[in-house]
Amino acid sequence: MNFGELKTRLVSWAIGLSDIQAIAGDLINMALHDIEKEESWRYMQTLTTGTLVTTSDNIAEPTSYKETKGFFVKSSNTEVELKKYTYHFLLLKYPDDSNTIDTPKAFAMLNNASGEARIYFRPWADQTYSYQFVYYKYSNDLSADSDTHWLLTNAWELLLFGALKHGQKLVRVNDEDVKRWTDLYNENFAKLRKVQIDEEIAGSARLNNNGMQII
Repeated sequence: MNFGELKTRLVSWAIGLSDIQAIAGDLINMALHDIEKEESWRYMQTLTTGTLVTTSDNIAEPTSYKETKGFFVKSSNTEVELKKYTYHFLLLKYPDDSNTIDTPKAFAMLNNASGEARIYFRPWADQTYSYQFVYYKYSNDLSADSDTHWLLTNAWELLLFGALKHGQKLVRVNDEDVKRWTDLYNENFAKLRKVQIDEEIAGSARLNNNGMQII
């Protein structure tokens, strides 16, 4: 299913909502935002690569960044997974900034004086390191009718119920309708979340009695 097809289906389901066609796309994108704010889904994972250099302690935060999964730096003979801290704690732990150079061991996110979102590293790099940054990223808004999305392919009904929930709330047609669409949204959200959790551990190392993976 694509974006245009879901908008058509939304209009056909939106009994009692007048002028729904004009805002159908907005309602679907509102539902998409809800879904991605509530949970970090596997389809949102992405990888970016680059280099850390000795002349700077920061890089640009990726566009539409949501949440870190892992940050790794590597040289010819060193590979380290960096720890994520708040910027305040990063400076407390590594107060000497450019006077202390070594393999970077930690990072923090902060907007600089110009309002740009940046990722800061400590210690400053003592040489050039390649990095791999695995993170969760928000989806771009659906726009063209031909646009596709993981949710449109695998869980279009969740977007539909979320859009209907928002539509009913905006026009306040019927509280019972709001509850019905909200209940259906929550039910399908829970099902999708369980599928994602089951997939995350399927084929992975076994868990011990404390729920930790046995390595």
